Amino acid sequence: MTGIRAFIAVPLPRDVEAALVDAAATHLGDLSHLRLVPARNMHLTMKFLGDKTHAELEHLAELMRILGKKRAPIDARVVGVGAIPNDKAPKVIHAKIDGGFDSILALAGDLDRAAEAIHVPRETRPFTPHITLARVKSPKQLGLLRKRLAPIAHQDFGAFPIEELVLYRSDLSPEGATYFPLAGVKLTGE
Repeated sequence: MTGIRAFIAVPLPRDVEAALVDAAATHLGDLSHLRLVPARNMHLTMKFLGDKTHAELEHLAELMRILGKKRAPIDARVVGVGAIPNDKAPKVIHAKIDGGFDSILALAGDLDRAAEAIHVPRETRPFTPHITLARVKSPKQLGLLRKRLAPIAHQDFGAFPIEELVLYRSDLSPEGATYFPLAGVKLTGE
């Protein structure tokens, strides 16, 4: 099936996004074995959906609206950076989410269950909330990478309220992904 590649994410406020972009450019920008994520693509991914039909995404957007009425905004904070899966074999360099952790995990669980309605399998791995800063193209210069990450390993990039979920379309190209919002849902906790 050729469908719409989609995911659900939390958009970042400009100040947090700017702090992350600045840190990534300053500490990682000249490392050729990394591909930095552009500011426009930074977000907190809540659920990757894969390829879905328009009708499936409309149904999920409605389920998200219902969920938004049940879930209140969450106070989150971005503190520190790390590597996924670890600093010995990094694939992704990410910023860590500190505040609101339990509420974010509960929201991710709700989205995981909602996505089952459009035939997206439940996650088998534990959800780790993070913001991708760079992708590691090759495992070169790991010592240098660790050295570059050390000054920002515990840096506070700012707090922000998670008050909206966005359903995005992701178009892939050789230049990288481009994201387009399909639906937005406010968390009101009514």
